[in-house]
Amino acid sequence: QLLRLAPWPVVLATEPEELIREILAYAGQVIDARRLVMAWSENEEPWLNLAIWSTTDFRLERLSPETYEPLVAGPLAPRNFYCADASLAQPTVECGNADSVMRWHGAPLNLDFRARFAIGPVLSLRLPAQTADGRLFVLDRLKPAANDLLIGEIVAGQVAARLDQIDLIRRLRQTVIMEERLRVARDLHDGALQSLAGTALQLRSIRP
Repeated sequence: QLLRLAPWPVVLATEPEELIREILAYAGQVIDARRLVMAWSENEEPWLNLAIWSTTDFRLERLSPETYEPLVAGPLAPRNFYCADASLAQPTVECGNADSVMRWHGAPLNLDFRARFAIGPVLSLRLPAQTADGRLFVLDRLKPAANDLLIGEIVAGQVAARLDQIDLIRRLRQTVIMEERLRVARDLHDGALQSLAGTALQLRSIRP
């Protein structure tokens, strides 16, 4: 896992959907996961976005923010955590970060969310993005290991950086569109003035 983390790829995609797919595919390789679900809300948009990746499929969804609220149990919201079987009524959850790990008992996930994705073992990671609030859910781990929280924290940082990159791409596109609209408006304005001036000159020339 550490060897795979070192050459973290520079993603060249510029379309948000393709960028998300590529980064989740690589994250799945690093963590040895067959399924990933990323859930996030952008700071300026109320929607709940889901990116659902597996070794055979990828799709994006946009849902009402109340759909799976709260997504994780309140005490776990600021933490990364691992649960060996989230389908139990009162499972044991290991939570914390690279420096310290503590145990918590209770249902870690929203029940509808858990049921939809048939979640048993789950590694849930906060995404420390500046432009969004989200979590990455690692499902169907091939070989759960003691250092999953440590590796997961690093992976989450890389994924969060791509969320910020997506926001930057969107803002740049909006700036380009706005500048183009202003240019067209100026051209139309200047053209209208020239047309009116020409009409005025023609009227003067035909006045008796």
